[in-house]
Amino acid sequence: MAQQHILGFIAYNIVGTTSLIGCLLLVHFGCDTQRLIDDAKCYLNFDVNKQRECLEEKSKKKDSHNTGKFFADFLIAYALHQLLLPLRLGLTTFFTPKVTKYCKVKDIEFWKKWKYFK
Repeated sequence: MAQQHILGFIAYNIVGTTSLIGCLLLVHFGCDTQRLIDDAKCYLNFDVNKQRECLEEKSKKKDSHNTGKFFADFLIAYALHQLLLPLRLGLTTFFTPKVTKYCKVKDIEFWKKWKYFK
């Protein structure tokens, strides 16, 4: 039983890390996050006139300012990563018994060396 717990933990971390890196690559190389953030700032104003002014002002000035671009990409990727939690849990539940079976067949039992799992 202890082997499935530790292998489940390892599988969850591998799936989670892969998901976060994939989301970060998708956001960083796939979408214009600066435009997304600017649009969000404009639409968070609840006054319609301020929204219109903000959108007109944004369309007039073309700013190539990239300060904090990676940080913004990371935050958006992390939010996407958190939305994928049900998928990550499902993949972990699917892969853990298969990895445990593989470790038993190949006689890979590294957790027996740890004093907490004896």
